[in-house]
Amino acid sequence: MNNDVTILNNLDPNQIIYRFMGLDKFIYLICRKKLWFTRGDKLGDEHEGSLPKKLVDARNERLDKEVLQNPKFSKIQEIKRKFENGSRLYRQTRFVSCWTRNDCESLLMWKIYTPNSTGVAIKSTVKRLSECFIRQPNDFFERKYMTISETIYEDYIDTDQLELEQIFYKRHAYAYENEIRAVASFLSTIETPDKMETDVDLDVLIDKIYVLSSQDSNILKGLVENLICKYNLSKEVLIPRFDIKAYF
Repeated sequence: MNNDVTILNNLDPNQIIYRFMGLDKFIYLICRKKLWFTRGDKLGDEHEGSLPKKLVDARNERLDKEVLQNPKFSKIQEIKRKFENGSRLYRQTRFVSCWTRNDCESLLMWKIYTPNSTGVAIKSTVKRLSECFIRQPNDFFERKYMTISETIYEDYIDTDQLELEQIFYKRHAYAYENEIRAVASFLSTIETPDKMETDVDLDVLIDKIYVLSSQDSNILKGLVENLICKYNLSKEVLIPRFDIKAYF
């Protein structure tokens, strides 16, 4: 297992995971051999990487008590804003690759994560994901620390503690995703990018490939087979079992 990657929360390394994507993103992955990570504040939900209300209230309460005990302790609102800004900046140093335990037979996942239910699902495992990253020379200007965990779905109102980093938490409304996350903690001495791409060994990462098309899945299957053959990748390409002809 790659020593640069930590698996958290007693997650089973043999857990099967899938990543659903449009054909354009799959082509990008195959051609570039790079896995895309989205910055924490660009995931599309303002709650990503935020803190539960009870934790923020407790933090502010401690600061208010400090003011009462120490009259010289002033500018309390400014200090509270600095804590809040620090939490917001945290999201800019965490980059996320989202996977799911929902398998390729879930039509809902195809509808949500592929355009017009047409695209590709990569089958992998937590172990494969943890071992696929290609090490790069130690760069003084860039540091990445990778962790993998299941996503924990919490009530952001009543939760009063977090066992993992907040980037691994989402609201209950998203529990249907059944998500596994690979999170890269990115520390740069220059600037924080909007996205991150990490070199991967596709032969390690990918177990099987599933395709689905709203028009003709067999045509898409042939296109994907030709594409991966061109890039010397030998993987089985399948069509979900639910994609069958109706008989009357």
